Amino acid sequence: MSRIRLILWALVAFAVAAVSTITLYRGQNPALQVTVVDGRIKPFSLIGPGNQLITNAHFRGKWMLLFFGYTHCPDICPTTMLTIASVLNDLGDEAVKLQPIFITIDPERDSPALLKDYLANFDSRILGLGGDEQRVAEAAEAFGVFYRKQPIDNSDGDYYMDHSTALYLVDPDGRLARPYVPDVPPGELAEKLRVRFRTFEEK
Repeated sequence: MSRIRLILWALVAFAVAAVSTITLYRGQNPALQVTVVDGRIKPFSLIGPGNQLITNAHFRGKWMLLFFGYTHCPDICPTTMLTIASVLNDLGDEAVKLQPIFITIDPERDSPALLKDYLANFDSRILGLGGDEQRVAEAAEAFGVFYRKQPIDNSDGDYYMDHSTALYLVDPDGRLARPYVPDVPPGELAEKLRVRFRTFEEK
């Protein structure tokens, strides 16, 4: 292999490692900026299937597992949705205690209908929520989620979204239980959720 090709491979490896480090850093400490009101997650309202207005109060009494992403995401979003689908299957009958939610950070492209079709590829129990830019920004702010539009060079206005990658678990009282990094194995995450369920019910 030529010296130039070795240098190119080294640069690619360095770039991948750098991106992975940035993503991991953003996902490790998302709870530090969560906005709470009276101990609960700050209220937000988003648009769901059929253009229905949905707030976090709709899920009081049920666990929520939230992820912020977008349907054009090439990697972390679909893999995280696969993880959530596996977790739901692993939970079995206990899955009814949990409402998984995918909140788009790309409202310009992600309509309620598109979100529904996208999530049906993974598990129809995952609820897609969006809305206008202000609604999405308020929901992201409540969880301390970072996101930013990044134009793609030499494209006709195309772009991707740089964003936080954590999963947020909210308890039935509306309080943040804890964040999880998205690469936790589904079986391990399902067991952690069972423990959370039991601990909450025994209070």
